[in-house]
Amino acid sequence: MSTLQKQKRLLKKSISWSLLMSVLFLVLFNTNVLAALPAPTGLKANSGNGEVTLYWNAVSGAVKHKISRATSSDGKYKHIANNITSTSFTNTGVDNETTYWYKVAAIDSEGNTSEYSSAVSAKPSAVPAAPTALIAVAGDGQAVLAWEASGSNTSYTVKMKTSSTGSYSTVASGVNNTTFTKSGLTNGSIYYFAINATNSAGTSADSNVARVTPVAPPTGSVYWPLSFSTAINGDEIRYPYGPRRPGDYDYHAGIDINAPEGTPVYAMMDGTVTNITPDNGSSGPGNKVLVNHGNKHWTGYLHLSAFASGLTVGQTVQAGDLIGYVGHTGANSDHLHITYMVGLTSETNNESRSKNPMEILPHSQPTVTAAFRTDTSNTVDINIPVQQNTIRWIILKGQGQTKIADYYDIVGQGSTNRNNQSQYGMYIDVDTPVDPYPAGGGNLHLFVRPDPVSSFIADRIIIKDFNGNTLIDKAK
Repeated sequence: MSTLQKQKRLLKKSISWSLLMSVLFLVLFNTNVLAALPAPTGLKANSGNGEVTLYWNAVSGAVKHKISRATSSDGKYKHIANNITSTSFTNTGVDNETTYWYKVAAIDSEGNTSEYSSAVSAKPSAVPAAPTALIAVAGDGQAVLAWEASGSNTSYTVKMKTSSTGSYSTVASGVNNTTFTKSGLTNGSIYYFAINATNSAGTSADSNVARVTPVAPPTGSVYWPLSFSTAINGDEIRYPYGPRRPGDYDYHAGIDINAPEGTPVYAMMDGTVTNITPDNGSSGPGNKVLVNHGNKHWTGYLHLSAFASGLTVGQTVQAGDLIGYVGHTGANSDHLHITYMVGLTSETNNESRSKNPMEILPHSQPTVTAAFRTDTSNTVDINIPVQQNTIRWIILKGQGQTKIADYYDIVGQGSTNRNNQSQYGMYIDVDTPVDPYPAGGGNLHLFVRPDPVSSFIADRIIIKDFNGNTLIDKAK
């Protein structure tokens, strides 16, 4: 073997020995090279009001952590916190409704830093506002609820009670849209509903209360009581359900049909006569007949000049049978007042059970107009044909406020409280129906504005009928 070959062989041995010693040194004195600190796992983010709280799994060997944040999924991350010794961190002072992305890295006692974790995103939010404009439409054994949204990333809880002074019970939670149908209700019973909204920051206050009385549709046809007709608008209405008269303002619990004294009055549906009340000589219903039509439907016929001959309590009547005759007992002009009630028990009259008779009478769809006045009165003028007055809800909005008035709630307060023109945050007035008043069939002119206590500038009005349909949605 030549000298050169010997030298090469010795050099290879020397290099191999040096490499071996280097590896042994790293193994003995710097194990992190062979077992690098792993990135944190399980990173989660909970959003709050102006803050985001992060949680992650502990990393073996880590003594602290650092946090980085970006404002887009592919954006540049910036360090926002170092030396975090726990496995959670709350980032305060962030903007609500802005999405942030976060990553976490672990650091050991030697200052070695892991790779970053996978990123998570969070969108902080304020506690949602209470839902507004809740309405409840009656169905057969059910109530159909609808309301206005309380913001993004919000779910809703539906609550119900069976008396105005009772306690609510939750009937649904985690509702992710703004409608809900509650089934399994008892027809003829009154229910009260409220909604609240929940997001990551908390739960809102309750919405307005919505009252509803479920009922099945009437059995058979419903006839107009004077013409005994199923034609649309078969009899001419003088005063509609709801606000009806200026001056001595009166919230009407039925409809008035003008006709000469002595005009025959017929049963609107099949049923049983449950009450015959003679006139007592003072203002009021006068001569009155109440008929139970089954399925929780009742109709009342008021101000009669006389009852049908031989009519008795307990008598079965067919649609079109004679009930009595138009008059003005208990009133100051000849007309027939029709009351429609749902779910009466032993009462002869209960206005908390009152509904608009147009719910069951044949009628055409209304044409409603609304206009904001250009003066400083903050008033909206509303016009609707008396013959087609199906209004139930008036919703007035402006400057972050929403007020809702329910005709059925107002009438249900009784004959004194219902005549207060300030109702549920708005002031409601009415003009005399225009020609052909007093014969009937004219237009009703309503005036609506925020009441003095609410005192906001209205910029939008929404009017809905008793089926929940929007009759008009008008912005200023």
